[in-house]
Amino acid sequence: MIPLEAFFRRPAAGAVALAPSGGSIAFLKSHRSRMRLWIRDLSAAKDAGRLVSGSDDRDVSDFRWVTDDRLVYMHHDVGSAQNSLCAVNRDGTNRRLLSHFAGPSSLLSVGTGRLEESSDTGEPFVLVQTDLRRSHVSDLCRVGAESGTITIAARNPGFVRQWFTDSAGKVTLVVGTRGPRAFLLWRPPKTDQWQQVEEYGFGEIARPLFFGKESRTVFVSSNAGRDKACLCRLDLETGREEVVFEHPEVDVEQASYSRRRELLEFAMYETDRACYRFFDDEVKERFVRIQKSLQDSEVKNPELRLCSRSDDESQWVVHAGRPNWRGAYYHVDHGTGALREIGKVSPWLPDVLDSVTEPIRVRGRDGLSIPGYLTLPDTEKRHSLPMVVVPHGGPWSRDSSGFNPEVEFLASRGYAVLRLNYRGSRGYGRRFLEAGYRQWGLAIQDDITDGVLWALQEGVADPSRVAIFGCSFGGYIALCGLAKTPEIFSCGVSYAGISNLLTWLGKEPERWGPYGALVPRMIGDPVRDETRLRAGSPSYLADRIKAPVFIAHGGLDRRTSMDEAMKFVEMLRTKGRRVTYLFIDGEGHGFQREENRIHFYSQLEEFLGEHLGKGDASPDSRE
Repeated sequence: MIPLEAFFRRPAAGAVALAPSGGSIAFLKSHRSRMRLWIRDLSAAKDAGRLVSGSDDRDVSDFRWVTDDRLVYMHHDVGSAQNSLCAVNRDGTNRRLLSHFAGPSSLLSVGTGRLEESSDTGEPFVLVQTDLRRSHVSDLCRVGAESGTITIAARNPGFVRQWFTDSAGKVTLVVGTRGPRAFLLWRPPKTDQWQQVEEYGFGEIARPLFFGKESRTVFVSSNAGRDKACLCRLDLETGREEVVFEHPEVDVEQASYSRRRELLEFAMYETDRACYRFFDDEVKERFVRIQKSLQDSEVKNPELRLCSRSDDESQWVVHAGRPNWRGAYYHVDHGTGALREIGKVSPWLPDVLDSVTEPIRVRGRDGLSIPGYLTLPDTEKRHSLPMVVVPHGGPWSRDSSGFNPEVEFLASRGYAVLRLNYRGSRGYGRRFLEAGYRQWGLAIQDDITDGVLWALQEGVADPSRVAIFGCSFGGYIALCGLAKTPEIFSCGVSYAGISNLLTWLGKEPERWGPYGALVPRMIGDPVRDETRLRAGSPSYLADRIKAPVFIAHGGLDRRTSMDEAMKFVEMLRTKGRRVTYLFIDGEGHGFQREENRIHFYSQLEEFLGEHLGKGDASPDSRE
C-alpha cells in the first residue's frame, strides 16, 4: 500500500517559470516541509537547483522573474495572515525584504520601464494587489524590486473587482461593479481619463485575458447576451465584440497570445478533459511534437499545459499529467527540438496508479444533466464498493479530470470516489451556474443525492457503505447530506465547512467588498430569506443527523468560523451523536502546513476505515 504521506507531501517541483531569456528556471519545491524558491541552470545537465529563499515557518506562495538576474517572491505566514514581499538575485545574493502586507495580498504583474505617470528612474517593479489602506478593498501598489519603495499605482474607489495592466505594467483596464451590474473601464494611451467601455447585466461579464496587437483591442472571455462564455475580440473604443471561438457545451475561459508574433495562438476549454482549439499552425505543430515525444517515452495520452516560455518564445516549460499520474515538468527547446524532463511533481508516487477515472452524466430529478467523474480503485473492482462522495468547494468552481491527491488517496484505499459538478458549478454556461443561485441546501443538495442514487442503481456502491466528505462549501454539503438524507450516508466529514448560513452571511458583510450587492441574489439575504436559509443550515437540522461525523477546522479561518464549528460539535454531542473533531489553532481555511495536513488525512483514513470498512472488505469487517 502506498503510504499516506506520499499523496500529501509538498511537491518536489511546482510553478516552474523560465527566466525572460531562457537558460534558467525558477520553481517552488518543498524543503523542511515548507515551500521554497529554487533556481536551476538549464545548461548544466546535473544541476539540481539551488535554494534562494529561506524560512522554516513560512511558505513561498508566489514569485515572478523581474529581470534575468532578479526575482521577487511572496512569503505567506499562515499564523498571522501576513505576507512579506522579498527579492533575490538569481545566484542567491542580494536577498532582501521589500515590504510587509498585513492583509491578503497577491502579485499581479511585473514592469521594467518608466511609467508615464511616475517619476521613478526606470527601476524594475512588481505590482501587488493588497488592502493597504482599508480592509476588503484592494488597491494596487507598485514596489521597487531593488529599493522596496512603495507607491500606490491605483487607488480602489470601492467598486473595482479586478485590475489589468499592459505590457509596461500600467493599469489600463478595470472590471468594476455597480450593485448587481458589472462594467468595464478603459484608460486610453497617453491619457489619465477613464472611460466606460460597456456595462453588463446581472450574471454577464467580459473578462479581459490579454491585449491584442493594437492597444485598443483586448481579448475577453464573454458571456454577454449568451449562455456560454466565448472567446471574443473587444474593441475598447466602440465596445463592439467579435466572436473568435465558442463551444456549444462549455465556457471558453482561457487563451494564449504571442507577444513576439502578435497573434492569437489557441483557446483552451474543459469538457470532460482539457481541450485546445488552435489558431496558429506553428504552435499546434509544437504541441503535436511534444505529445509524440512523450508518447515515445511511454507517457501515454497526457494532458498538456503550457506553463511558461522565454521572451523570444523559443523555449517552453510544459506540464504533462493524467488523472492517475501527478505528472512532470518538461523543458522544450524548439530551436534544437530537444525535450527533457525537469522533474516529477511527486517522484515518490508510482508513475501510474491503479485507479481509473471516468466521466459520467447524472440526470437530476428535474431533468438537468449533471456532469461529474467516477474514480474506481482499478479496472476490475466496479461493483458493491464502499464509496466516498466528494463535493467540490466554491460553489462557483468545478472538478476537473486532472490528478487530485485526495481522490487518488481514497481510491488507493479501495474506495470508489464520486465527484459531481452540481448546478452552480462554473464552466458550463450561465444557465447552469445560475440554476444553483439561492439553492444552497436545496436543488444543489438534490444533485448530490441524485448522484448517489445513480451510483447505487448502477451497482457501483454498496448501499450500506457510502460516506460524504467535503471542504469549505463541500463541507457544508456534507453536513447537509447527513441531515437531509440520513438514510443514504454511513458517515460524513466536514473540513472547514459552514454549519449556519444565517450567522455566516450576517458576520462582517463588508468582507464581500465589491461583490456585496451580488450576495443576496446568489445566496440569500439573512433577513428577508431567514426561513429558507434556516432550512438549509445544518445547525438547525442537527436532530436529523444520525451517522458519525468528523469535523476539522482551523482557528484562524476567516471564511468560516471555528467558533461556529465548535458550537456545532457541542450541539451534536449533547444530542448523543458520535463526533470526531480536529481543531488546529494556527491554521486558516484548510490546513496549509504539511504536518497538519498529513495529521488530518491520517485521521480521515482512520475514520473512514472504522465506519466504511477498509477498501473492498465486507461490511462485517468494519472495526
